[in-house]
Amino acid sequence: MLSRASSDLLSTGQNEKEAPVTPVQPEVPELSQSKTEHMKTPEEELQPENPPAETSAPKDHLGSLKIRPVSEPSLSPAMKNELEECETWIDRFRKLENALYLCDLSNTGVLEKERARRLIHNYNLIYNLSLSPRKIDQALRRFRSGENMLLEPALRYLKEL
Repeated sequence: MLSRASSDLLSTGQNEKEAPVTPVQPEVPELSQSKTEHMKTPEEELQPENPPAETSAPKDHLGSLKIRPVSEPSLSPAMKNELEECETWIDRFRKLENALYLCDLSNTGVLEKERARRLIHNYNLIYNLSLSPRKIDQALRRFRSGENMLLEPALRYLKEL
């Protein structure tokens, strides 16, 4: 311990000639004092105080695995992009659904056919939903009730395309 303290003293830049001749307790830097407060066991001395980066790597690897729930399969980057595109398409389609349902003021589930056609066409263009005009017309014809369109089945039909 004394040799360690004296080596710490020498490492601070003082050489042996500058050390006092009288037997005075040498000044030990604060860092080494904090080390001497707790006597280390031989096992603790063998372990470095700052573990190498290699030991923290598995923790990071485990952290990245926690991002994906176990129930979801791991996906390739191409499949992830396709999934993200699909999710954003559904989000954009929901905006169309919400607009149509908001126009149904009496909450009957039906909307005037021409008004529904204009809304679907405009949202299709604005949000790039890629709904063909022919499929939109088919939905309007199949799910009509007189001059009105049944919203739920028509939207389900358009969503399945």
